[in-house]
Amino acid sequence: MVRAEALAGALGPTSVWVGFAALFTGGWVLQLVGHHYEGKRPALLDNIFQAYIAPMFLVVEVLVVTGHRPDLAAAIEQGDVTTL
Repeated sequence: MVRAEALAGALGPTSVWVGFAALFTGGWVLQLVGHHYEGKRPALLDNIFQAYIAPMFLVVEVLVVTGHRPDLAAAIEQGDVTTL
């Protein structure tokens, strides 16, 4: 965190936002290239609701990996997440 703040202070706010935009766009491009390589369409193209599911999935993964929700991790392992 300290290094990120130091880098942001040295570069200035405009450079930080440009860097963020470049990394964000590059991530999307790599993701689409990966989908093309796999030969599968992104789920977002099949169902726009996936745009809401993906961030929730990411939050759950982070909570489980960091150990903040052991009950959720146990439910996922059992395959019964409808009771949560």
